[in-house]
Amino acid sequence: MVKSSSKQSAPGAGVIASAVAVSLLMLPSEAELTALAKAGRFAPVAPGQWRVVDLVQGYIRHLRETGTTRTTQEVAELCEYSTKMIQRLRGEGWIKPVATNRWELGAVLGGMVKFFRHEHRRGNQSAAEAEVRRQRAREIEIRVAERERRLIDIEEALAAVDALCGIVRTELAGLAARSARDVALRRVIDEQIHFSLQRLAEAMTAVSAALRDGKSLQDAVAGARGGLAA
Repeated sequence: MVKSSSKQSAPGAGVIASAVAVSLLMLPSEAELTALAKAGRFAPVAPGQWRVVDLVQGYIRHLRETGTTRTTQEVAELCEYSTKMIQRLRGEGWIKPVATNRWELGAVLGGMVKFFRHEHRRGNQSAAEAEVRRQRAREIEIRVAERERRLIDIEEALAAVDALCGIVRTELAGLAARSARDVALRRVIDEQIHFSLQRLAEAMTAVSAALRDGKSLQDAVAGARGGLAA
């Protein structure tokens, strides 16, 4: 009879109730046991009934994983990102969890380094493409300005100014004779005209040099005036 009773109790051997399971695993409450079950660590054989072997093996796996893994919130806080950003990186394939809401910290950091490198290369490429577009737009702008005669070669512009200065010199050459009959007065006028034309020539030389050096017309003229004043 004793032998028969032993066979009848065998199917229940190694199965314990929830309260005993909590005590065995030294968990704070049955809620923690339920949470581990929901995370897939182990499963009950019946409501409130657990196989000891499953509990121990599942809890050991849990301890191994949680020793080097973090939750999504913990990873976000460590990396100073939002959980939404962590999920975005996961969706793009840069990182992946080892289990539900568990992340291998080393793998996460490695994935983020790859992501940053990718973003850096893409940023450099975008900057280079933007510079090419800017140069092309500038080239088109210059061509249109040349075609509309809003932009001319600097040598052509300086030649035009030289021609005007030549006309001014010619006109001033006979000014004294037309202005006075007195010979002494003519000499005074001619002398002043000579000095004026000399200063004009020096100013033109200074302006031409400044424009060829890439300075603006305003700066070039201001520099020439400053030289004359000195």
